[in-house]
Amino acid sequence: MHQPLTIHRIFGDRPYAEIGYPTTAVRDERLGLLAIGGALGTMQWPGWDAARGWSRSRVGVYTADGARCHHLLRSHWPVSALRFHPSLPLLAIGTGGWSQEGELLLLNLDSGKVVSVAEGRDRHICGLRWLDDRTLEVFLAPDDEEDLDEGGPDALRYVIECDDWTAATEGMVAAEELPWGPPDARMPDAPDGLRRELARLTWTPWAPRQLVWAVEPLDDGRILATLDGIQLECWSPDGIREWAVAGQDGGREILLTPDRRSAWVNTSGRTRWDGDGWHERPYPIDRLSVNGGAVLDTVDPGFAVACVARHDGWLALRDCRYHVERPVTVLVSPGHREAARFELGGYNLFNHHLPVRHSPELLFLQGDPQQPSAENWVVQVDPPDGWAPPRVHRLFPLEWDSARNAHLVGGPAVHLDDAHGPALVHAGTFPYPHGLRPGDAFVARRRLTDGAPAWVFLADAQATAMDTDGETVYVAYNSGEVVALHAGEGTVRQRRLLSIDGRVADPLSLTVAGPGRLLIGTVDGRIVDCGI
Repeated sequence: MHQPLTIHRIFGDRPYAEIGYPTTAVRDERLGLLAIGGALGTMQWPGWDAARGWSRSRVGVYTADGARCHHLLRSHWPVSALRFHPSLPLLAIGTGGWSQEGELLLLNLDSGKVVSVAEGRDRHICGLRWLDDRTLEVFLAPDDEEDLDEGGPDALRYVIECDDWTAATEGMVAAEELPWGPPDARMPDAPDGLRRELARLTWTPWAPRQLVWAVEPLDDGRILATLDGIQLECWSPDGIREWAVAGQDGGREILLTPDRRSAWVNTSGRTRWDGDGWHERPYPIDRLSVNGGAVLDTVDPGFAVACVARHDGWLALRDCRYHVERPVTVLVSPGHREAARFELGGYNLFNHHLPVRHSPELLFLQGDPQQPSAENWVVQVDPPDGWAPPRVHRLFPLEWDSARNAHLVGGPAVHLDDAHGPALVHAGTFPYPHGLRPGDAFVARRRLTDGAPAWVFLADAQATAMDTDGETVYVAYNSGEVVALHAGEGTVRQRRLLSIDGRVADPLSLTVAGPGRLLIGTVDGRIVDCGI
């Protein structure tokens, strides 16, 4: 296990941050513990999907006052039910979702060991109840919702008996023993105490923060961030939130202007149901002052976009809607006005994400004109010059191994110009239909002149963010790992975990804030000032 990063300060911290939005909870007065099932925000927006190989569901076990998290579990499926054993230090956990897949877990609160009690993971465990010390009543979702009648049975009941539940073993209940067919039982009503607990957790003032999509340091030590529900917020170096601009779904990208006195914020959200169907909303890209958050300029391209910036102030807004006929890209000049529209080809969030930090050029991923998701190329766009329209130059294919000829997809990137020459360092993955396999993620340094790889670093998880100080490339992964790579050679300088109070957190954004200092935005809404 890698050593944790050294944490200097946490911004936006609060009780129960690790579990996101609570969906179920149960308190045990005997043990003085509170168990909460919850869900973190989804690491996806129209411009990017960062959730390959990642699960958003969590179970946290806390002291009754919420001061300390004893256990934190990551569940592959949503958490449906939690019940403490009446006399032993055990927590039964039922999981599952609309796919009817799920599992029955047993957490030993002393050792931290987790056992999946039932063989297989293809049943939604929707309810649990301890009848006595040796008997657990399990309720399973029916495999066909058409079998449900209003007011009638809504679950399948099964009883498991065990003389010593601390000795429960993996898969001790055979899959064929679990009942199938029409429902034969009513789910037990939630105890009043559970209802009150969940209501308290849901409506307390520390309502969950979610998904810090971008974080940027300012020269005076303040920190900008954008997250779900917040277009832009600003923190003082001593941990006080100075101001925040609320905005619908919140921001997704921050692009500081060259003078660092303002920042463009991309608020591209999803379509919304208004009772009369799904409709798109306006997608303004606002330029906000870093001193107070006042809106200085607005560009509304009319559609959801993914943004790319050049360090001289040129901004590109690329239509990131899926399956759009003749999508366009909007160029915004350093004078903050729309300068041109041109066609760059189709975009989808699983393939074409390539936000390049510190770049002197506007760089994109472009697919085949007839099949945009195939044959990705790195391309450069020159802004209009006088009467000349924007020009698109193909630089090199994303796939560098012609013998392998795999379809690679993009990820976060940085531009370098050092003793080894100008280069693009980018993350990406080898798509696999059933998730990421070990070694399916990579970081590569590519020569800008022809795309030749100087080095390639392989990983087992998807990269969520990248930045550089010119000598080291820092990469955050959705597994909680942060890796520091030698910019010229690709060798590993450091491998650390983002661990807060002993629990691994999920990094979503990362920025170099000084020598050996990183700012990391997490999926659970915290901003971590740390050293590596």
